[in-house]
Amino acid sequence: MRPGPEQEFTPDRDELLRVPAMSLIPAPEGSEWYCLHTRSRHEKRVATDCSVRRIPFFLPLRQSVRRYHGRAYVFDVPLFSGYLFCAATSEQKYALLNTNHLAQIIEVPDQNGLLHDLNQISLALERNAPLEPFPYLKRGVRVRITDGPMRGIEGIVSERRRKFRVILNVDLLHQAVALEIDAGSVTPL
Repeated sequence: MRPGPEQEFTPDRDELLRVPAMSLIPAPEGSEWYCLHTRSRHEKRVATDCSVRRIPFFLPLRQSVRRYHGRAYVFDVPLFSGYLFCAATSEQKYALLNTNHLAQIIEVPDQNGLLHDLNQISLALERNAPLEPFPYLKRGVRVRITDGPMRGIEGIVSERRRKFRVILNVDLLHQAVALEIDAGSVTPL
């Protein structure tokens, strides 16, 4: 339940963990997209800080299964460990720095490039693609997926047995995620 205008908004844990995969848009007037490098295991806490301050953010999450005492537990973990993205003003940026949950704020010189990279990951998440962290690839063939539910997603291809792995890079972080796809479903750009 949302509070009235006189009450402060604090998202509940489930609401935070359901960060929607969304079409990311250019930053609102007076703000820019930043990459937030968090302290170890503080990504969700920084996402809560952004929510409370009504700062648009993107924290891509994936599911991880861990076994304890013979039982399997499913956790939502950040796709890029130690990072999330937000569109903040200078004042909001400094307010986030004062929370002691951040290691640093990384300036984004190519706003459109970052939004393109994040939109590719957002589209894959929206379509329930099983993404996993993958080493960043500087070289390779850039492709677009032409068939199936992942149609339109662009990335760099890496061959693996009978399938291709399409690598979705976030150039700013020098990190990437991988998506397995049939070789016949991709076309070079």
